[in-house]
Parts: sequence; C-alpha cells; structure tokens
Amino acid sequence: MGEYVDETIRVLGAVITKPKLKPELLAKPPFRFLHDIVTNIIQTTNYATDLFPEDMMNADNIKDKDSKLAYLNKIIEYVERDLGIKLPVKAGKIAAGQEPENTNMFLVKLAEASTGVGKKKAKKEDDRPSRSREDDKPKESRSSSSKSSSSSSSSSSKDRERELEREKEKEREKEKE
Repeated sequence: MGEYVDETIRVLGAVITKPKLKPELLAKPPFRFLHDIVTNIIQTTNYATDLFPEDMMNADNIKDKDSKLAYLNKIIEYVERDLGIKLPVKAGKIAAGQEPENTNMFLVKLAEASTGVGKKKAKKEDDRPSRSREDDKPKESRSSSSKSSSSSSSSSSKDRERELEREKEKEREKEKE
C-alpha cells in the first residue's frame, strides 16, 4: 500500500474508531466506506453537523451517481471553505474509485478540519479560493454553478449553510436576468 494510506490511517485513526481503517479499503475507497468515515467524523467531533439533511446521513438513501456526487461535493466544498484551500479532488473521481491518493489526502484534510488542525484565519472574500465543480454536479443542478465563498472558521455550521443558500439564490436570480 502507499505512504498516503499510512498517513490517512494515522490522522483519521486519531479522530475516529469506526469504521475500521483497513489499508485495502483506503487503497480504493468505496462510497459506503467514505460515507461511514464522514458520518463518524460528524458524530465524533460535531463538525459539519448541519451540512447534510437527515436522509443523507443514511448511506442506504444515497444509491445513484447524482446523489453520491451531491454528497461528496457538499463535504469537499465545506472542507475547502473551512480550511481556506483548494483540494485537488473531484467528486466524480472519488465516486469512481479513481485517484485514491487524492481521496486519501481529502480524508486527511477532513480530519484536520474537524479537529481544528490546519485551519487558517478567516480571509477576505476576495482571497478565498473559488471553484466550480460543474462536471461533478448532479445533472439537475449543473445549470446553477456555485462558487465557494468566504466564511469565518469560527462561524457555526448553520451560518455556513445559510450563506451557501443565499449564494445559490443570488445565482438563480442572475440566471433569470
């Protein structure tokens, strides 16, 4: 297995005890395994507690590709905003089991964000990385491209979620014009 798997086990293992972080699963992480990791981080650290609606907290409700992409994009963008960085991951590649090195790097960053390690001071909105995950979005939401915006790392999850909703609403208004 790669060095990246060892680092993921070390960093994630300090945060969660379930699911068991098996090297063979981290070498090509299936969606259900990733969902279990995210869910356990949320439950263990209270990180991103309001990010997902209740139905998305149950992996059995996320079966089709579009739902998986929506789930992965949400947590990727949340971590990016929280840490003030752009991650070299794409939800489509993660869901397809491709680029496991980047997937593991994302899991390490998720663990760091959930414990406060690696968080930067809040930046001005202009300084925040903005990105569109147009290719990884579910088909029905591709018409409304969303870009990341600033959010203080000390803001609550609810504040971040409200800010996201406001941004989406502004973009919908611009598209109508």
